[in-house]
Amino acid sequence: MKTQTAKKTSLRNEESFVKSGNLPSGTFSRDGQPTIVTQIVALHVVDRMKKICDGEKINTLELRSAIVDHLDSFGLLPASKELTKDQKMTKISMAINFMMRDYDTIQTRHLNIYTACKTALKRSISQVKIAESASR
Repeated sequence: MKTQTAKKTSLRNEESFVKSGNLPSGTFSRDGQPTIVTQIVALHVVDRMKKICDGEKINTLELRSAIVDHLDSFGLLPASKELTKDQKMTKISMAINFMMRDYDTIQTRHLNIYTACKTALKRSISQVKIAESASR
């Protein structure tokens, strides 16, 4: 009978490991309620949805870039020394995906953000409809 001992191996290379930057906690949601960042993202998404034709897809790369530039101009995202524009765009894309798609299952840690994104999108749609009807 042979016995084998399990070897513990480390898959982490500490010298080349660079942690991805994160947006501050509460950027998108405060206990399921949208923040100003989420509301601005939702307004951009609604605007883009209104501009596209039927069957046309939204260019999310262009949308993410425009949103990050807009949020940076107001100082609502961390300074570029802390996070690169690509990292910010990646984080914003999560909110855009939550707004544009319906998910059957959501990870518990993303539930508040998902709820806030859906709430912000619904508010933005109704605000745009109200603004359009008032201008007519």
